Order: sequence, then C-alpha cells, then structure tokens
Amino acid sequence: MAGPAVAVVALVAALLGTDAAGLPLRDPDHVAGRRLVLVLGLVAVLVVLDIVIRAARRSRGLWPSGEAMRHVRRERWTLGRGIAVGSALVSFYVTYLAYRNLKSIVPLLRPGELFDRQLADLDRTLFGGHDPAELMHALLGTGAAAHLLSAGYMLFFAFIPATLAVGLVFSRDLRAGLFYTTAQSLNWLLGAGSYYLLPSLGPIYVAPADFADLPFSGVARLQDVLLDQRVEFLADPAAGAAQSIAAFPSLHVSIFFTAVLAVHMLRLGRPVKIVAWALFWVTIASTVYMGWHYVLDDVGGLVLGAMAIGVACLLTGFDVRAPGAIVRAVPQAATAARSASWRAVLAGPVVAIATVLAALLATGAVGLALRDPDHVAALYLALVGCGTLMLVGLDIAVRAGRRSGRFPPSRAAMALVRRERWTLRAGVAVGGALIGFYVTYVAYRNLKSVVPLLRPGDLFDRQLAALDRDLFAGNDPAALLHTLLGTGLSTHVLSATYVAFIVFLPLTIGLALVFCRDLQAGLFYTTAQSVNWVLGIASYYMLPSLGPIYVDPGAFAGLPHSDVTYLQGVLLEQRIDFLRDPATGTPQSIAAFASLHISMSFTAALAAHLLGLGKRLRIALWIWFAVTVASTVYLGWHYVLDDVGGVILGAAALVLARALTGIDLRTARQRRRVDDSTEKTDRGGDDRSAPAPAPI
Repeated sequence: MAGPAVAVVALVAALLGTDAAGLPLRDPDHVAGRRLVLVLGLVAVLVVLDIVIRAARRSRGLWPSGEAMRHVRRERWTLGRGIAVGSALVSFYVTYLAYRNLKSIVPLLRPGELFDRQLADLDRTLFGGHDPAELMHALLGTGAAAHLLSAGYMLFFAFIPATLAVGLVFSRDLRAGLFYTTAQSLNWLLGAGSYYLLPSLGPIYVAPADFADLPFSGVARLQDVLLDQRVEFLADPAAGAAQSIAAFPSLHVSIFFTAVLAVHMLRLGRPVKIVAWALFWVTIASTVYMGWHYVLDDVGGLVLGAMAIGVACLLTGFDVRAPGAIVRAVPQAATAARSASWRAVLAGPVVAIATVLAALLATGAVGLALRDPDHVAALYLALVGCGTLMLVGLDIAVRAGRRSGRFPPSRAAMALVRRERWTLRAGVAVGGALIGFYVTYVAYRNLKSVVPLLRPGDLFDRQLAALDRDLFAGNDPAALLHTLLGTGLSTHVLSATYVAFIVFLPLTIGLALVFCRDLQAGLFYTTAQSVNWVLGIASYYMLPSLGPIYVDPGAFAGLPHSDVTYLQGVLLEQRIDFLRDPATGTPQSIAAFASLHISMSFTAALAAHLLGLGKRLRIALWIWFAVTVASTVYLGWHYVLDDVGGVILGAAALVLARALTGIDLRTARQRRRVDDSTEKTDRGGDDRSAPAPAPI
C-alpha cells in the first residue's frame, strides 16, 4: 500500500506543479522509464538466483534439481509476493518521475530566488572564515582524490537500483524490503518539497573558479551536462529537457543516510553496516569536495533521510522495536469493521500507476504530453475530497448518536467512534482510493484523446449502425425510442439523467468508502470503477467510433435543445480544435464503443447484489441503469452494441477488482447479514449484554 500511495501523491503534486508552471508532465529523455526497465530486469535475474540458491541448499548439491527449484518458486515467489515487489519498484520510479518534474520547475515557480550567498556565508562561519571545499582540496589534494571521490559520487546511480532489488528479493521478510523501498521513495517526495524551501544552485555553479584546479572526471562531465540542460530549459521550458540543478538539501546524502539507518533497524550483518557507513561518508566528502553542495545541504540531507525512515515506519506499520513486525495499536475487535487487506488498499493505486504509464507511452508516441485539460480531474478530486470529509463527519456523528442515544452526541462519544472507526490506516486507504481513481481518470482522458491519432481514419460507425438495424428488423433503435417516448418532456428527463452521471459516480464512491461497514467492500467497488476507465480505453482502440449523433445528426434534429445537446456541441468543437492542433487544443473526448456510462452504472448495480446491500438500494440502482441505457440510445450517444459492450465491461471490471483486492464476496455478504441481524436485535430492545455473534 505505502509505495503506490506515495507515488500517487507525488504524481498529483507533479501534475499540479507542472500545470501551475504551464508545462506538461513528462519523462525527459525517458530516464525514469529506462531505469525502471533495467531494475526490473535486475530483479528478474536476482529472483532466479534466489530460487537457485535456496533450492541448492535443500538439494545439498552444487546444482539443484528441477523439482527443488519448482518447490522453492511455488513456496517463496507466490503471485502476491510478485505483485508486491513489482508494484513497489514501479511506484518508486513513478515517484522519481514526479520528483524530476517537480525539481525542474523550481526556477519557474520561484523565479529569481536563490539562497546560495547565505548558504556559502554560513559555511564560512562554521569553518572559521574558510571555504570547506578549499579545506578539503588542501587536505586531500586535487589529483587522485578527485577521481576517487568522483567515482564514489557516481556509485549513487548503481547503489539505488542494486539496494532496492536486493532488499526486495533476498529479504526473509518481504515487509522489510517494502519498508526500505518506501523510505527511499519518500526521499524523492521530501526532497522535491525542500527544493522550494531554499532554492539554490550549489558552489560549482555559483563559484566555478573555486573548482577549476580539479581534474576532468565523470562528475565534471555530469556538471557540464546539467548546466547545459538548465540553460536550455530556462530558454524554452516547453521544449527543453527538464533541468535538474538544486542544492538544498542533498538527496545523495539523504538516500545514503536512509540506507544506513535501515541497515541498523533491520539488524543486518556487520560487513553490510561497514560498507553502508563507508559509502555514506564518501558521499558526504564528495558532495562538498566536488562543489555539488554546501555543508548545510548535507545537514538537510541527514534530516530528510531520518524523516523518510520515520514516515515509512508510519505508512508501512514497521515497528522499530521489533523489525519486521507490524504495529497494531488499536485492538482488532475495535477496528475489524474498517479493516482491509493490503491487496485491497493497494489495488486502486496500482491501477492508477499502470494507467499513467500507459498514458505516458501513448501520448509520447504521438508527440504529446500528459495533461489534465481545464483542471477537470483536479477539480473533481478537490470537490470529492471535501465531500468525503463531510461524509466522514456525518458518519461519526450518526454512529456516536446511536451509541449515546441522543443527538447531537457528546464529544466523548464522537471521539470514541473516530478512534475506533477512522484510524490512520482507514484514512490512508480511503484517501489512496480516491486519489487513485482520479489519477486513473486523468490517464483515461489522455488515452481517449489520442485514439484518432493512433488509429487515424479508422471508424466503425457504419458497421455498428448496420448491426443496430439488423437487430431491430431494419429500424433505427433511436427512431423507435423517439416514437415510443416522444420528443418533448422525455428528452429533458433523459438528458437530466445522463448529465447526472457526473454526480452519480463520485457520490456512490464516497458513500461506499465512508459508510460501508467493511472498508474492503468500499475499496472493491472503487477499484472496479477505476478498472472501468482502463477497460473503456481498450475498447475505444478496438472499435473506434463517434456515435450516431455525430455520424447522422439529422436523425436527432427533432429533439429539443437540452443540456446534452449543449454538451454534444462542446465535445464536437473540442475534437475539431484538437485534430487541427493536438499540442494546444483541449483533448478530444468523443468515443462510442463501449459505453462507460453503461459499464459504470452496471458495475454499481451488480456490486450492490454481490455485497448483499438492501433491496431498495438495488431497485434504485437497476432503475438508474435502465434509464441510462435508454438515454444513451435516445440521445444519440451510443449504438445498441455500445451498451452491450458496456454491460460486458462492467461485469469484467468487477471480476478484475475481485482478483486485485482479494475480497471474499460470500463472506462479505454473510458478515453483512449478521451485522443487520445484530442491529435489529439492538433496536428491538433485546438484552444488549448478550454475546454478539462470532465474526465470520
């Protein structure tokens, strides 16, 4: 859960930051993508090595038998472990991608603000009026020491993937590896935030003459490249590579210090501790000697490294006192109603990260950037987030009122409910699910917009319309509905229902996450709706189409003007503008097959049955679904086959969400029936001191 949650938060921050600077989110030179591929390859090799070594120990031979290797693989490398390791690595590099974007726009969001003079003055004050870099040059010389420290500094780029891979593959307890990976991911996020606190360049860029005596090395080459990139970026931020110069604090120091602390917390062997400390001190020396950082930058790196460890402990539940243990401060009985497995909490962010990666690849293939047009997703997320907070307050008040038997309830009763029901874990799970859903939506909009660019000229409207007529004995189903329902009041009713989908979706997600007795059920539903975005994208590329209203507008000319006709006109204008100039136009949003209004409405109705919700709610959701089906055809958005495809997508989304979250739907229904029975007994005035039914 922790790694993907950090990645999603970092991505949202990067999207907001780059948007404020008027730039898109990007992976300059595909650095993050290349490094992810390399580390995944390394992990695959190490997994094989891990299996071979463990199987060889069991076989007591130089080379293990095939049976022993298969046994170790089944026992140690389960699907769950593989997903956890893969998601941790992907999350780490997604966080790194967000970090690079946030770092690059510091000079745009804080223009003209540099604190190099103050940092340099503080250095001299600390060292009796001397420049610490000059002292090191005098102490170590400027010959072999320069090359050694340069090599030590450059080891950082191998150190990160190597330690992540080793930690995730060879840890006896996977939770230790996930804790370490999360801590290092947090370094990116905390570091990006600190760059805005004290923007600075570093001694090598402010006073290059102080380092002129150093021989040319790998570090010197890198410093020149970064300076060229910064100059290009500031000359044209939209076209230039993202700049990567920022001094305070030193992330090299913070990441190595995090590793040192983790080595001690995990109680690794003495040789590992010695190597970790040696690399840490070499890094500190090289950052000052080579001119990358001021001394205060390194001090800031220490603080960040320690903070990353502390926050990672909090997010992962890692207990410093008992390595590998998971903290459970609240009794299980008190939190059972809001408990959720790591798979359920992880599912939404994992879907979001996978969709963002797909969107980056697709938009990159057509030369466009990932963006949130008109801040729609960000606005929705802010509104839904605020609405969810209000629902949480209502949930606490209502439950506290039931317990205390009066309304408004006492503060003590509300505090008790909050502690029992809304633990930190529950809050993080709900927040991660909401953010994951809307990050997936951002990626969905970008993937949908480039369909006509990746499949130019491919449209299947003629075939879909012909199939509609074949199904309805040569008649147009939209024309049949117009005749059956009329083209007056029915138009406005169906239009209002169709547009209300914008409220229906966040409302059902908010209610599910807040009021579900079992949080796992709410996470299952939210994940299913996120998966609908992903499946919908795939269907758009399978059968690109526009929809009846855009292919045969004359068939709908008899309908009165409504909110839907206004929306259809806006979407058509956006598509025309986008196809004229994809780089500047608002991404187009027209795609007919399959209908996501149908798929998401069907998912909601079917989920209500799978989770054993009340009869009235199920009836209301099926009515909503039926009206939505009618409106999509009546108003010209979709062909009948689009709606059939939507039903299939909605069912598939639930199947995939079940696999991703690991929810046991039968147990969820049984638990709900027991809870309902207990609640009715309590309301009926039966003896409340009687033992409650055993949890299922």
